Amino acid sequence: MRATIVAVLDGAPEQALRCLSALAELQPEPEHEVVIVDDASVGLESLLARVEGDVEIVRLPHRSGFAAAALAGLDKVSTPEAVLLRGALEPARGALGPLLAALEDPA
Repeated sequence: MRATIVAVLDGAPEQALRCLSALAELQPEPEHEVVIVDDASVGLESLLARVEGDVEIVRLPHRSGFAAAALAGLDKVSTPEAVLLRGALEPARGALGPLLAALEDPA
């Protein structure tokens, strides 16, 4: 496993659904895993209950803010690289490969 994508969700079920759909469509290479952090959002319970596959979900008991939610997700990372998504971003299908390649570029 090369990288972990940590997505911090903080509300808006429609945005969260688009983010989760985009994550599901990512190319399988480079190999990656996904951690979803729910910052005690209202309305995400049924959506997160439907998440399948090799995804770890971290639910915070109360609203903690982005920094605390990100740290809770990063605590679950066991890969050499981590990609942090804030605000239910929708990564493009091939976004992870170029991002990790840029990290390897010594320039």
